[in-house]
Amino acid sequence: MNKILLVEDDKDIQEINKYMLDERGYNVSLAMNLTEARQCITQFAPDLIVLDIMLPDGSGLDFMEELRKHGNSIPILLLTALSTPKDKVEGLRRGGNDYLAKPYDYDEFVMRIEVMLRSKQQENERVRLAVEAAEQNKEVLTFGGLTLNNTARNAYVNGKLLNLTQMQVGLLLLLARHKNETLTYAYLYETIWGQPLVDDSQALRSAIAKIRNEIAGCGYSLSSERGIGYRFEQGEYR
Repeated sequence: MNKILLVEDDKDIQEINKYMLDERGYNVSLAMNLTEARQCITQFAPDLIVLDIMLPDGSGLDFMEELRKHGNSIPILLLTALSTPKDKVEGLRRGGNDYLAKPYDYDEFVMRIEVMLRSKQQENERVRLAVEAAEQNKEVLTFGGLTLNNTARNAYVNGKLLNLTQMQVGLLLLLARHKNETLTYAYLYETIWGQPLVDDSQALRSAIAKIRNEIAGCGYSLSSERGIGYRFEQGEYR
């Protein structure tokens, strides 16, 4: 559930905005001024802020600029009575993600929040995929006493080179990159051998048995989930 902080000193506006967001399942926190807003950000950790500009204890623009200077990139919708094009440009220039002038349509208000949250989710997904891609391309991976070299396609346990073929190292790398996740027999076979798994593969079972024997003592092992597949996880194989 997304958490939204409403920073607004007009109680009527605050209450109706909260109602609109509550109806759509958001977790809403309220602040009447910047002092309360700072406390809410620390304690509530919102996913988005709806921020008035003219507040009793200061300017919402100054507050927003303060957040941005400290590296806080939380999406901010500026909701204000300041409605000239110059006001809007200034608000966006100083760090706002969107700008909505009062009076406003409530459906549009909710829609803009939904669009901002969707953009944030998409950005988070792009970052996750980028990190995952970087990890996939990482040359050396270490798990306890096990060291895997993606480029050379070799593996070591406590500094000793393992007697594994490049295909077996590739299988171990695939499992290690999905640590604690059970990968199916079919997925493993099709990825490493490049062809569909028709029946129970002796080649896959033999490769797993060889890898288990070679990596013994490294602190990690390959466990099996009967009828499903194999998993790379911490602990010795039993």
